Amino acid sequence: MRNSSGSVLALLTSSLLLAACTGSGEVEEAGRASDAATESGPTAVASEIERGTVIVGSTSFPEQEIVGQMYALVLEQAGYTVERSFGLGAREVVYPKIEAGEIDVMADYLNTLLLHVTEGAAEGTPSTEETAAQLEKELPDELTLLDPSPAQDTSALVVTRETADRLDLEAISDLRGKASDLVLGGPPECPQRPRCQPGYEDVYGLEFEDFAPLDVGGPLTTEALNSGEVDVGHVFTTQSAIATNDWVVLEDDRQLQVADNITPIVHRDVLNDEIPQLLDEVSAALTTQKLIELNERVDAEGQSPAQVARSFLEQEGVLDSGG
Repeated sequence: MRNSSGSVLALLTSSLLLAACTGSGEVEEAGRASDAATESGPTAVASEIERGTVIVGSTSFPEQEIVGQMYALVLEQAGYTVERSFGLGAREVVYPKIEAGEIDVMADYLNTLLLHVTEGAAEGTPSTEETAAQLEKELPDELTLLDPSPAQDTSALVVTRETADRLDLEAISDLRGKASDLVLGGPPECPQRPRCQPGYEDVYGLEFEDFAPLDVGGPLTTEALNSGEVDVGHVFTTQSAIATNDWVVLEDDRQLQVADNITPIVHRDVLNDEIPQLLDEVSAALTTQKLIELNERVDAEGQSPAQVARSFLEQEGVLDSGG
């Protein structure tokens, strides 16, 4: 080590001269600014987040995979390693996996999940906020509910464009005085479900001429509605068949159906301050109409859920183009 005492003396002299030139107030102010940047600056906040592996799961329902791909893409863009575990089966299979921490993130539906976790003991309301609050109370401590999207996949009544124009139909209430001449088609269990045929009778006062047992908005309903075998179809609000066939969705103006908004569910093991912001941005971009169009691109046009998810997020400015 060369002349170490001389080096120390020179360093001390330089420090004293610097303090004399700047003044103690400026030194303290600079120190405070430095501390503030370390504690709360954007770079510091970003560096404090540990971006590990996140497992995104979904049921075997194409719509679920589309939304799951959206979650995966925004997480990857932010720097997370994402494992996709899609097509796992029904909710009865997937929900226990997120509860156990075998997957970390999934999309679900407010009222449908509430019915599942309470085994049918609790049901939501037409209010998204009230239903979300109910579900939050029922979820186990391991899981957290993020902001619901405006997009809802719930039950709806549809008619052909020709029927809507001929009978001047925009809302379900418009069927009053006309339903007695119309045939309702829907799932075989519709006459027993309180939010299907009995609900239309109780809430809207509709007595249809007849009911035709078909399927859950599938090919039987499509064929029957388009051929005129039935006049009104009971379907789900985000089905691609709505756009493909140019059906008119009648507004549920008396709010028979409860809120079933698509919502991110996250296991607390991976939860940090950043993940809710990323996933909530996806939710904010989704609407029921947009989801109908996305489903159509998968069901009718044969695009993959990954393709559809990426192009949608790029178009909405949520994902960097080519990112």
